[in-house]
Amino acid sequence: MRFLTADYLFPLYIAPIKQGVLQISDNKEVIAVFENRSEVPQEKLEVFEGILCPGFVNAHCHLELSHLLGKAEKGKGFLDFIGAIQQRDSYTAIEKQIAINKAEQQMITNGIVAVGDICNTTDTLLQKQKGNLLYYNFIETFGIHENKIDIIFTQSMELRNEFRTAGQKATISPHAPYSVSPDLFRCLKKL
Repeated sequence: MRFLTADYLFPLYIAPIKQGVLQISDNKEVIAVFENRSEVPQEKLEVFEGILCPGFVNAHCHLELSHLLGKAEKGKGFLDFIGAIQQRDSYTAIEKQIAINKAEQQMITNGIVAVGDICNTTDTLLQKQKGNLLYYNFIETFGIHENKIDIIFTQSMELRNEFRTAGQKATISPHAPYSVSPDLFRCLKKL
């Protein structure tokens, strides 16, 4: 059992509490919130500077593209972005892994505890299996050519299954309405 306190405790459901205390179980579950440090055993009190708040969720991430950070100029538009994406395979697996690790560390430093990650490859699996953050993987599917639907759908299922086999939560999701054919949408709807 831990008792954490800081200059302010931000429980979200009420206003921040000056010198509030958060009681956490050994399983890292919140047990109670106290408005005053004197309400808890002082010898167990862990005092931090700043604000204690719930962990943040990165709800839309492309961790596998971390190695492209800074490769597309801001404000240059969608085509410049696509040009950068097309260069994704010109990097080595080591360069990609270094960038993925660095991006994950940056998320941790910024208080992120869970990530909704958009995936087109298995490049992030090794990092995710370390268990540093909680990931939910969205296997991004797109295709507008009706004659390729079976191949696209099969590849998406295989990628999803690789994530699941590796112990990761994963589901298939469409990229966007404009990049998924009606027939591919019907296939995805059956999942």
